[in-house]
Amino acid sequence: MSVTKTNFVFLLLIASLFTKTLYAEDWTSTQFKFIQHQPSSVQNPDIVDHIIELHLSDLTDRLLTGIDEGTAHTLETYLEQVAEQYRAQGFEGPAIDGRIAETGAYPIYVYDYPDKGAPTAKYYMRCEDLKTRRFIAVDASRVGGGGAINTKVYEDLAHELFHAIQGSYELFDKNCHLGDWIAEGTAEVMGIEMAKKYASLAVVGLVRWGGRSYSRPLRVGDDDPDRKDDGYWSSSLWRYIGEYISNGRSVIGSEEGKDPDYRYFAQFFNENITGKINENKELDWLDKSLRSHTKIGVGLNNIYSRFITTFSHYVPDRFGNEANTWRNCLYGEDVKCRDLNSNIASEVCNTVTLQKGSSQQVELSLSKAASNCVEVSISGAVKNDSFPVTQVRLYVEGNDKKQLESLWIGTKHEDKIQGKFESKEGESPVHNRIHGDDFVSWVYTLSTNPQIFTVSNIASKPSETNTQKFTIIAAYPHSEADINEPPGNAGN
Repeated sequence: MSVTKTNFVFLLLIASLFTKTLYAEDWTSTQFKFIQHQPSSVQNPDIVDHIIELHLSDLTDRLLTGIDEGTAHTLETYLEQVAEQYRAQGFEGPAIDGRIAETGAYPIYVYDYPDKGAPTAKYYMRCEDLKTRRFIAVDASRVGGGGAINTKVYEDLAHELFHAIQGSYELFDKNCHLGDWIAEGTAEVMGIEMAKKYASLAVVGLVRWGGRSYSRPLRVGDDDPDRKDDGYWSSSLWRYIGEYISNGRSVIGSEEGKDPDYRYFAQFFNENITGKINENKELDWLDKSLRSHTKIGVGLNNIYSRFITTFSHYVPDRFGNEANTWRNCLYGEDVKCRDLNSNIASEVCNTVTLQKGSSQQVELSLSKAASNCVEVSISGAVKNDSFPVTQVRLYVEGNDKKQLESLWIGTKHEDKIQGKFESKEGESPVHNRIHGDDFVSWVYTLSTNPQIFTVSNIASKPSETNTQKFTIIAAYPHSEADINEPPGNAGN
């Protein structure tokens, strides 16, 4: 059959409208209705997983058929408030099938499913054109009732509703194996914020701040069993971006300001990733999204280094916890972040102690989009007291300009994170360099003793970042006049 140009344009228009229907669910309703049974297993092959997981020890729980009407009404009202907030922030409506014809309300299925390893609420997504039913389920055995609702249910329901919203975007619907640092990290931060706002839950500590290992790569893959917590608690990065937007911060500071602005998610989610998902594509996706946002306009290398410098002080400054314990959470090898309440006396950061006219070296190894820390102390100065203005210079030498420029060093209350690159081929040759190589350097005025510096490894195009082993040289010159001397001279 032949198609005229006019007809072809018309068909394209129809196709575009059809695509819009697939990936941009509307918000004709923000109401929810708790249905006291599970949906048809014929429409949901993944329900078979529940049947397979049943054990005789669970039979008592299996007799539970639902929750009381008062509890259901309370949670329906809560979800309506959350949905109104999500709609106000510009998100598409949730991808939930089987809306109730009479009211247009979204169904929430309440039934008992195995507790082990499962949250109190779950979203069942449709992935890569599989014709499974998309719905949210709540575990009847863990909701509670009679005025004693399990507080975790509030957070989990808002988290899973955000997953349903993610399902309205092609980024998620067409990429079932999108990394957990994106899919779970963004849902986690929204679930926590909504529970605080509408259920008056005092979510504190690691659950709120998102403590995870950042000495390991930023990217956490889909269902990585070794890094499950890191995926969820990547919420910390997404919260920082929201704070960066709402507070317009340029100087790095860890004090709590205005509430985070999460409307940026809607713009980011509209940027799809095509082809097979991998670390490089996900990092470049975020880099592009950050650069294109009118209130950000800088790349992931800049934002990540600012974030990790700020985040190193979040819990000590905002929550009042022991700083050493917190940094062990972020950079330690064996310390789990959930151990935050146990004080750890040792400092996990690499330590450098300087005297006037001296320099010291410390070796670091950083994976792609990862970070670590260095503690610089001035010998003889009183700890944590004010002391005379002291400037130090940090250097990294090497022969690969791109790798040198992938290194960022930051410290609290400074705007400086990107080092100054100097080439051995420059117009003003620098003599007596320790190894005669190119180098990148930072000059800082210390405000505390000791002072913590964070070191990040991320290139201008994040996918081009390489794992690096390098040496940082810290120098405390004889005088301020010597601060710009090269490494070979500054400490002499």
